[in-house]
Amino acid sequence: MTTNELQNIVLIEAISLMLIMLIIISAFRRWKLLLVISSIAAATALFTAWSALVALGSMLVYGPASLLLWFELDRQADLAHDSQRRILRITCWSFLGVGVALIILKNVFNIYLYLQ
Repeated sequence: MTTNELQNIVLIEAISLMLIMLIIISAFRRWKLLLVISSIAAATALFTAWSALVALGSMLVYGPASLLLWFELDRQADLAHDSQRRILRITCWSFLGVGVALIILKNVFNIYLYLQ
């Protein structure tokens, strides 16, 4: 990898970090349009900078985490039944766990390849 490529990846990762922070803030403030726009932009940046597996794991982490934050802040959501809210929470926590597991497994695999 050349120096220019590495600098571009670091720049894209910095942009991704700022977009992820924007996602968290927009979920906290409940700005729906900004949440959607920043999520799409961050997903594009993540897939550009990282490998597909790490980018997918990252999306599975910050997407459900933002939704869970949104649900926690908005106690009186439009969900008619408590069972719908429970299903959404279980789904979000499942995606969050799978995303963290993907990132950890990819890092362990990278360390294993480095040690060989």
